[in-house]
Amino acid sequence: VGYMGWQLRVLRQAPQLMIDTPIEGARLLTPHVEVRGATDINAFVTINGRSAVVNPDGAFNLIFDIPRGLTTLTIEARRRYGKTVTETRRVTF
Repeated sequence: VGYMGWQLRVLRQAPQLMIDTPIEGARLLTPHVEVRGATDINAFVTINGRSAVVNPDGAFNLIFDIPRGLTTLTIEARRRYGKTVTETRRVTF
């Protein structure tokens, strides 16, 4: 039961989520923003509802076209049977 219990606990936990870019409050000179970060290798990542590919090392990135003004980016990582963790970044073009 020890190993199986540990596996179940891991599957139910929220994954790690680290966002490298953009930084909160970034002012952009072009109407594009690259969201780049890392998570657990078995996590699913969405950014404003769009799926991002998670590489075998846990890294992900997705480029968005954004309008003038303030844009809020909601980045979510979730495990198949576990919890979701969310980060938000606001950027301005």
